[in-house]
Amino acid sequence: VDICAATQARFHQVLAGLLPPDMNDGEFVATAREKSRRFGLGDLPDSLRTVRPGMIRDALQGRAPTLGSCVLAFLLMSDDGSLRAVADSQPTFIMDIGNIITLRGHGNEPRPLPKADIEKLRRATYKCIKILTEA
Repeated sequence: VDICAATQARFHQVLAGLLPPDMNDGEFVATAREKSRRFGLGDLPDSLRTVRPGMIRDALQGRAPTLGSCVLAFLLMSDDGSLRAVADSQPTFIMDIGNIITLRGHGNEPRPLPKADIEKLRRATYKCIKILTEA
């Protein structure tokens, strides 16, 4: 849970200075998915494709209700150069965030994980936060 909170807080800081795109709520996920693919970050995992448009709109307006909505807002609001830099540094960025969301569980429920999985998740989270710090 702390890993999710730290990652979400960093996304919120990055999004604070960006202008939201001018598009309808129904276009959010498809547009984010297309940008993720186009810049070499791969397809959106299920944990991101199922984020409700209202949550994404909240993230675009400066509220950070969920980590998933922050990730999609980041994809929608970032310029081409930023997304290329993320893909060059960590092509698994979107998949790593998807794994963090999936492993967190619903409602931030604690989930017992083997020590090796915890360490892998921790390393991926640190890499994601580092990339967001440099974005």
